Amino acid sequence: MLVSRILALLLLTAAQAHAVTQQDYEDCNAGDADTRIAACTRIIEDSGEPARNRGLAYYARGLGYSQKGELDTAIANFDAAIRLAPSFTPAFINRGNAYTNKREYDRAIADFDEALKIDPDYALGHYFRGWAYSLKGNLPRAIENYTEAIRLEPSAHLYTWRGDAYRDQGSFEPALADYEEAIRINPSLAAAYYGRGALYLAKRDADAALADLNEAIRLEPGDAYSYAKRADVYQAVSQFDKAITDYDEAIRLLPGQYFFHNSRGAAYEGLRDFDRAIADYGEAIRLNPDAYLSYGNRGKLYSDRKDYDRAIADFTQLIRLSPSYFAYMDRGAANKAKGALDLAIADYSEAIRLHPTYGDLYHQRGLLYRAKDDKERAVADFKKAIEVDPIGSKGSRDELKTLVGEAELPPRKNMLEMLR
Repeated sequence: MLVSRILALLLLTAAQAHAVTQQDYEDCNAGDADTRIAACTRIIEDSGEPARNRGLAYYARGLGYSQKGELDTAIANFDAAIRLAPSFTPAFINRGNAYTNKREYDRAIADFDEALKIDPDYALGHYFRGWAYSLKGNLPRAIENYTEAIRLEPSAHLYTWRGDAYRDQGSFEPALADYEEAIRINPSLAAAYYGRGALYLAKRDADAALADLNEAIRLEPGDAYSYAKRADVYQAVSQFDKAITDYDEAIRLLPGQYFFHNSRGAAYEGLRDFDRAIADYGEAIRLNPDAYLSYGNRGKLYSDRKDYDRAIADFTQLIRLSPSYFAYMDRGAANKAKGALDLAIADYSEAIRLHPTYGDLYHQRGLLYRAKDDKERAVADFKKAIEVDPIGSKGSRDELKTLVGEAELPPRKNMLEMLR
């Protein structure tokens, strides 16, 4: 609001001197994006305007393009604003926000750094830099920036945002303290109740989580995320019907969010309504072709249905997007069920490379080698399974006993030896 007023005052100083009208100055500072862009363009194109005023008009036009989601054009306008008004902090801040929205976090942080060099006490600058660090996954730096913002300008929102960072970091006690301080400052802040509810869910306190999320919904009944988070709580306690009702409402309020569909698919799985689960996972993938969890979830359902070609296709996408030992293990199991033993062996071998201390992977590969009559490799894998997992390796001992006899079995370790 303060920045808007400053912009309006600066632009109005030249209103009578040039061809641009006073209405253009007012519209350049308007809330409607298209109106703002058109008016700011007229000011920018007036060669009689002072350089700083034209810079501020570029800044305001950049805000208009940001509103429209045209981030590259917005950035180009903020670039021009900075060239013409290099000490205008909001231009750096909003260019940084545009880079954040483009997931170019290092460039965003560089812009916030520049803004804070000009005005080290700009609390929102510290907040926005903290948010960029949070999205980048550097939670300690995010917390450091939120803390400085709180020191400069304490508010319920800032405590809530720092609480979110503490929660995501797994630091539950400072997170709880921040949410409670936010609620003390502003008992009507739905985001604080949402954050504390999410924290209680992480701590597996479903009753406390539901109480907070109910309050968040009472305060902001149009917030889709609060319904989705409450659905997560219901799902955690196996109340799948209630979870689906809340996911339905979240999707109604904010359609197009792939993760709502992925979560509702999991709730349908809980009800054993596998057709609807598959449909929701498919919708999640349609909305976001990189939704790797949805590929994995749908692949498991296809595998359970013995639709191995579709299962393998989904696990292949999961591996492409987020390779992990369990993704290779699941594809290996599907290849095995399909009779593609060499492909299954290759998958289990990659799973072992990623998780060499998981005994069942050696056991499963050993079974495949045994099915191929490769006794030497099968024996080696069963022995390795016993070595890395003496407690859970009964199946491997039985297989090894069949292949080489009791005399060649590795000696059993007692519990004390396993604990050493």
